Amino acid sequence: MSDLDDLIAKGKDYSKFGFKKNPFSIRPLFNNYMDLDKCKEEKELFIVTEESEILYKIFDLDRRILLWGDIGVGKTTLINMILYISLSEKKWFPIRIIISEKNIGRTVQEILYSLCFEIMNELEALSISKPLKSLKNWILKQRSSDSLYEIMLKMMSNSFEEETVKKHKEPLDRKVKRTLKERVGFSIDEEVIKSLKTYVENSPPSIIKENLKSLGELVEKMGYGGIIFAIDEADHIEDMKSVVSALTTARDIFLASNKYTFIFCGSPELISYDRKKERFGIFDTEVHVKQLKDTQIGEILLRRIKKERNGDSVTLDSVFDNATLKTLYLNADGKIKIALKIAQNSLDEALYNKHDKIYEEDIKNTLGRMKATIETKLTETEMIVLQGLSEFGKPMSPSDVEFQIKTKSSRPTLQRTLSSLHRKGLVNITKEGKKTLYSPLFPTNE
Repeated sequence: MSDLDDLIAKGKDYSKFGFKKNPFSIRPLFNNYMDLDKCKEEKELFIVTEESEILYKIFDLDRRILLWGDIGVGKTTLINMILYISLSEKKWFPIRIIISEKNIGRTVQEILYSLCFEIMNELEALSISKPLKSLKNWILKQRSSDSLYEIMLKMMSNSFEEETVKKHKEPLDRKVKRTLKERVGFSIDEEVIKSLKTYVENSPPSIIKENLKSLGELVEKMGYGGIIFAIDEADHIEDMKSVVSALTTARDIFLASNKYTFIFCGSPELISYDRKKERFGIFDTEVHVKQLKDTQIGEILLRRIKKERNGDSVTLDSVFDNATLKTLYLNADGKIKIALKIAQNSLDEALYNKHDKIYEEDIKNTLGRMKATIETKLTETEMIVLQGLSEFGKPMSPSDVEFQIKTKSSRPTLQRTLSSLHRKGLVNITKEGKKTLYSPLFPTNE
């Protein structure tokens, strides 16, 4: 073995902290919500919050839920939790759709496209444990009225032969199904995928609504009582007009069936932008996911430490110096994603500095690097506004004239820029009556 191979094999040795690996991953819990065994393992890391209790109580079929809050407060974990519970306890078919600046204008098309592919994925898994003749017959009956089903039949034509099915008569769990599927070598022709994309992208909302209704019948024949659609990442989109327009277009789609539920992730900017309250004609419920308390962030960190140490009796101060925790809480600003990222990078910094736990030096070096990395992606206007905000040394509002003069920016420009900096995790927001105040997460004058 070469020296380089030896180095790679060793990797990062966290044994001095009592860990096999860094326990502070920022990956949301229940991310692979279809892997029920993996999700069971992650249940012990999940803490119940007021928002999760509300969401669980109101969760049912025929609902349209707006889940909104700052980036990093844990909305994706809440969505994943609902998708996991949908499958494991309710036997509802879970679908997650990722929306971005690039596809926000095709939200309804993305809903149909994602449903088609998840149905095909499930049919692949089912084909190992039982024949698909009845499901194929149902699709055959539909193909004369809509070319979508002709495309789906072509996708199914690459499925397993009946001989393969007969070899696996015993019921199989999902993980085994996936392994067998990979071994057999399932593949879908690229031209067929292209045909599906073309069909979906050229379909108007009225056709998509009809497709969703009929595909619901197929999902029911597959053994599910309903479908849960979770539309995530829309809170990262800056153009609020495009988000409201997409939701308005999707309104009829959201009402396509009383056996469907839609959960949509939105931002505080969406709530502020929607002065006409158009969302009230789309969603029947709103859940505001607030920043976590320091004690809640501490509990999440502690649970991850305990899990990595196999339940050993430990406390946070066995890994964090007390002053370090205060700095972490201050800079996380109630956002679990930022807290975990700081903890993850600070542990690596402590490892590099050969410390026995995370000290103030480690976390300050980490915060400096995180700030520098983010700032390389800022526009010139964002840099000027962030620098100006730091120099005041107190929370400021876009309506403050001295702030406008210092940054040579109008109130609308400051509002727009500060909203962008907030989405990027560089400024905090506080409320003073009706006034919104901003302060830098990483002060530049330190």
